[in-house]
Amino acid sequence: MSSHHLVYRLQSRTGSQQLKQSEEPKQTIDKHEIIVKIRAVSLNYRDIVVANRAYPFPVKDKVVPCSDAAGEVIEVGSAVEGFRIGDCVIGNFDPTNLYGPQVDWNHGHGGPIDGVLRQYVSFPASAVARIPESSRLSYPQMAALVCTGVTVWNALYGAIPLKPGQTILFQGMQFLPVHNCGDC
Repeated sequence: MSSHHLVYRLQSRTGSQQLKQSEEPKQTIDKHEIIVKIRAVSLNYRDIVVANRAYPFPVKDKVVPCSDAAGEVIEVGSAVEGFRIGDCVIGNFDPTNLYGPQVDWNHGHGGPIDGVLRQYVSFPASAVARIPESSRLSYPQMAALVCTGVTVWNALYGAIPLKPGQTILFQGMQFLPVHNCGDC
């Protein structure tokens, strides 16, 4: 296996045409991390505004964009439990915020820290969700799940929090079976 991998970085934040491919050294992991081979990335509105300099929160220079991906575990840190090589997983948008209100905007993938538009990503094992082997979702469908919970939370409790007595309507999304993750 090569010690380098494909990475896509925004050279400047003047649009997605500034996205450049390069080869960079693969990340190494500590005992509490896993490495995921990225199989699909979901493009969100946030990724577009990051690329166009319209995102109101911190963004690092020459960032690897995108926050939502699904992939396959290819390496597991020595202290990690509950994951094994070959597991299908999705990573958390902000690996430092696993529950509760968003404390700050300084740790989100594809903004203040490098995102998932690359061949391999290391994640803290605590910030990754394993997809059950019985899942019938494809990798692109799994990648689209990452932002769903954050979007719903933001709709209910974001800038204008939901108040008692208000009515909400959720439009459901149905995924059609494509293939079993265990077949990948």
